[in-house]
Amino acid sequence: MVGGRRLLSGATDVCEPARMLAARCGYDTAHLRDLDFLFENWDGTGFPTGAAGEQITVSARIAQVAIAAVLGHHEGGLDAAVELVRSRSGHSFAPAVADALVQHAAELLAPLDDEE
Repeated sequence: MVGGRRLLSGATDVCEPARMLAARCGYDTAHLRDLDFLFENWDGTGFPTGAAGEQITVSARIAQVAIAAVLGHHEGGLDAAVELVRSRSGHSFAPAVADALVQHAAELLAPLDDEE
């Protein structure tokens, strides 16, 4: 990826303001830690710290899959969302979380089809 090192070094530039904003919105400190793991990958290839597997908080694991599913759905509907999550299971995403989304995708993503 062109400019990958700049992206890696900029991760803290995203995480720190996110923590500050969340603190101002009243989130407790236990949940602020979750923001540090949003760019980590299940297999340890993420950033900023290379955390892997169970080191990544459960909330962050769920958020990662949810974000990808919503983006995939916006780009190509339910099938695209499922394929995107399935293809990243075990690499970017925790397999258990990815599998849960895939198994219940129609129900979980149904609100995205609502025009309102």
